[in-house]
Amino acid sequence: MYKNCKTIESAARQREFETCLLNIMKTVPYENISVTDLCAQVGIARKNFYRYFGNKDDVLCALIDHTLLDYSKFKSCDVGDSLDDIKEILQYLSYWQLHKPLLDALEKNRLSTKLIERVLIHAWREDTGFLQLLHAKGNISDPNNVLFAVSGIITLIVTWHHSGYQESKEQLTTTIYQLLTCPIVTI
Repeated sequence: MYKNCKTIESAARQREFETCLLNIMKTVPYENISVTDLCAQVGIARKNFYRYFGNKDDVLCALIDHTLLDYSKFKSCDVGDSLDDIKEILQYLSYWQLHKPLLDALEKNRLSTKLIERVLIHAWREDTGFLQLLHAKGNISDPNNVLFAVSGIITLIVTWHHSGYQESKEQLTTTIYQLLTCPIVTI
């Protein structure tokens, strides 16, 4: 697990490692990247790496987690009525389009499932926009159904990216909105 930074400087250094990993993943397969490679690129002694992370996988988790947490700074509307809900979904899709380099690197390295895993972890920890929407609509309150809806949304986004964004944001928004607002029937 990566460390929670207590100072602005240590948080900046942690982000530097995350950016470095993303940049290296564009040209080098993830499995061939070492902690030594990261430290050399960042310009820090290997022993200091462990102040921030336990291993290379922690850097990847931190990169994804911080990307997910940054969405709250990106979004500009609250959920409540259906027009705001649609805006929220469109913003979420726009956010992921801005993070195409991360999606590209994850896809190239067959790590898209790591994104889905981290999104599900955040679904339990954070009261994020989609969770607010799920609860506001009252259609999805069972924890298993929440997991199903959240994993479905992020899987749709990963698939949308993989297809080269062939479907418009508006088309995908309609699909996601239906997923969020149509009752899930318990079998």
